[in-house]
Amino acid sequence: MAHHSRKLFFSAQFQLSRLNNHCSIVITGLCIAQVHAIFNLPPQFGQLPHLLVYIEWFMALGQINPVTGMYSVQHSTCHHHPNAKIVVVDCIVQSAHLMAKSGHELNRDWTTSNVLEKAEIFWVNPYINVDMFIVTWI
Repeated sequence: MAHHSRKLFFSAQFQLSRLNNHCSIVITGLCIAQVHAIFNLPPQFGQLPHLLVYIEWFMALGQINPVTGMYSVQHSTCHHHPNAKIVVVDCIVQSAHLMAKSGHELNRDWTTSNVLEKAEIFWVNPYINVDMFIVTWI
């Protein structure tokens, strides 16, 4: 059963994830990826003990912006295509909150459905702890 990714844009929908470096990840350290699908293989390919996740990477975190206190990230590509991978669901450590970086005016073409594909640069928001938000408010 496939689950399509939810998009986020200055909202409480969190679908981007930090992955740990114990799951044969090429990029070292903290990595952010967009989850596009969570799935099982069809039965004819055998049973796996864990669900699989199709992700698309963001580039490694750079330096923290001294004004905002946030990292900025952008999509990682390989030969002009998304840098994608299939990992086991246990590799996901926690969700992360990204905000599209827009400048003085917000791009009116961005919607909650397309901002992750249309925006080029995102802020990684360290001021929101999604896990604590869910525990506190639900």
